[in-house]
Amino acid sequence: MTLLRVGILAAATLAAGAARADSCAMDAWNNGTVVGAFLFPNWYRAPVASFDVWECDVCTPANENVRAITVVNFGSAVAADIANVYWVASCGATTTGTLTLTYAGVYAEDGGSYPAWTWSGSTIDLGACPDLCGTPPCGGVFTIDIYATIASCPGQNVTVSMGLPVNSLNNPANPGSIWDNYPCAVPWFNSAGPMHTIYWAYKDGPDVIAPGDTATYTIYYG
Repeated sequence: MTLLRVGILAAATLAAGAARADSCAMDAWNNGTVVGAFLFPNWYRAPVASFDVWECDVCTPANENVRAITVVNFGSAVAADIANVYWVASCGATTTGTLTLTYAGVYAEDGGSYPAWTWSGSTIDLGACPDLCGTPPCGGVFTIDIYATIASCPGQNVTVSMGLPVNSLNNPANPGSIWDNYPCAVPWFNSAGPMHTIYWAYKDGPDVIAPGDTATYTIYYG
C-alpha cells in the first residue's frame, strides 16, 4: 500500500461517526486546540500541544496500537528547562491515560537538531475511534495531547514548541515519529505545536494610570 499525503485533511475537524475498526496511521497534524501561552517555573503538566492522528479505514489488522513516539522541542528551551514531558492518546471515552516520555538527548531530523523525549511500548487499541469524515468514511482519528512540567529554575524568555519531527533522510519510507503496530509512521512533515514562552513572573494590568486612580494587577509566577 502506498501512503498518500492528503494535505487537505490536515485542516479537517473531527467528525462524529460510528465506531470503526481502523489501523495504520496515515498522517498527523497540529489540531489547533492548544494556543500559545506563558509558562512558569514548576508548572505541572501544562498543556503544550495537541495532534490528531488519522487512520486507514481499509487496512488490516483492524487494531491500532501506538508502539513508539518521539517528541522534540522546536523552541529554544533545552532539557534543563523542562522537568518532564507526558502524552495522552484518546478518542471519546477511550484513553491511554497519562504516559511519561523519557529524555533521549538531541535528535537530528530534517529541520535541525532538537532536544527529544521518547516513549515505547504498546497502547490500548485505538482502532474503534470515530471516523474523520463521517459519511462516506475515510478512516478513524484519535488525538495525542502533549503536556510539560516546567523546571524549578528554567531560563527566562526561552520558548517551548513541542512537536513531531520527521527524518526523511535516514528513513524516507517512514520518516515520522509516531509508530504503530502495522508498522506505519507519521507525520510526513514536521508538525510543531504552538509557541509558549517561559517567564519567571508576569504582570497583567495597566502600565499607566492617572494620578489618584486605583490600579488592579494580577501577578503570575511559578
